Amino acid sequence: MDDADWENNWKAYYKPLRIGRRLYVLPCWLTEPAPDGRVTLRLDPGVAFGTGEHHTTRMCLELLEQVVKPGDEMLDLGCGSGILSVASVLLGASHAVAVDIDPVAEHVALENAAMNGVAPAQYDVLIGDLLSDEALQNCIRRGYDVVVANIVAGVIIAIAPFAKTCCKKGAPFIVSGIIDEREDEVKAALLKEDFSIEQILRSEGWVAMLLRA
Repeated sequence: MDDADWENNWKAYYKPLRIGRRLYVLPCWLTEPAPDGRVTLRLDPGVAFGTGEHHTTRMCLELLEQVVKPGDEMLDLGCGSGILSVASVLLGASHAVAVDIDPVAEHVALENAAMNGVAPAQYDVLIGDLLSDEALQNCIRRGYDVVVANIVAGVIIAIAPFAKTCCKKGAPFIVSGIIDEREDEVKAALLKEDFSIEQILRSEGWVAMLLRA
């Protein structure tokens, strides 16, 4: 199979996705209009984690569309492709900060933001290790209206105290990337930081939670 055939076969695997009540995730090489007045989120699924197909990403998007309000300041911890933070801006947030440990995520997230018409002033990407980089923590340690962390259970547990400082009082904190065997462990860590659990979604062995700070 030559490169052109491989690329076409790879692209044929990805289809548009209806997610929740409002979102329509569209691979960037397609141009079809969104059905039912949905908000189109254009994405290059070939790079970084976060295409909308994985259960954790989908559940986070479903929860985000419930809580994002016009003018919100949003923080995305472990942004990958930027799908969650870009979606938040498309849903009405005025500004998003996306954070990842992988330097590749910076280019990918900024590219996906630009592809969706998100202005540079609305979107910032920060790269570093939240668990050890104090300078990075100081850059983002303020009250956000919405915070999301779609990472893994161990990291969510480790960053729970920091995440609490990032949230305004009563702000939604969405977490996922949690396998069901570690659900209780994650709950305990978040409750210890005085988060309250508002909603839990489960899908094929994965868990997402909507909490309030």
